[in-house]
Amino acid sequence: MKIGFIVESRYMRQEMPGAVMKALSKSGIDVETLCPTGSYFEPETGVLICEDGSRRNNLNDYDAIISRNRSLLGLAMLYYAETAGIMVINTHSSIQKVRNKAKMGIAMAIEGICSAPTFLADHASALAGIMEKFSPLILKATYGDNSQGLRVIRNPLDL
Repeated sequence: MKIGFIVESRYMRQEMPGAVMKALSKSGIDVETLCPTGSYFEPETGVLICEDGSRRNNLNDYDAIISRNRSLLGLAMLYYAETAGIMVINTHSSIQKVRNKAKMGIAMAIEGICSAPTFLADHASALAGIMEKFSPLILKATYGDNSQGLRVIRNPLDL
């Protein structure tokens, strides 16, 4: 079995997916990293080519694709794999659903999934009135990623 991991370069230093890749390799599975950063993709052939042309990976050669990626090129590759009938873990559509924090908060609330109280606002100052009951607040950008842009607000003046 051969598994390709679409991994953005920023995730290469993190424990995941490295630990999973190592475990799969130890069990005899052929594992390769497909890094979209600094590469280009040919949608007609399913081939990822490194910028300098030194490496070519054909997505059609993999039995499965696993994604640890949110880049536009990586998501396009993931969409290609799904469309081509390659088994995919962390599908294009599932990643798209969690990228938008507002939509995810709404979906979780509707499904009754327990989470921290969530409030949506078009401007942070609109949240000043809830600080008596909910403090501190953690502000997240709607399209924030990997904890980027998080702000801890301890008093209304900080809004």
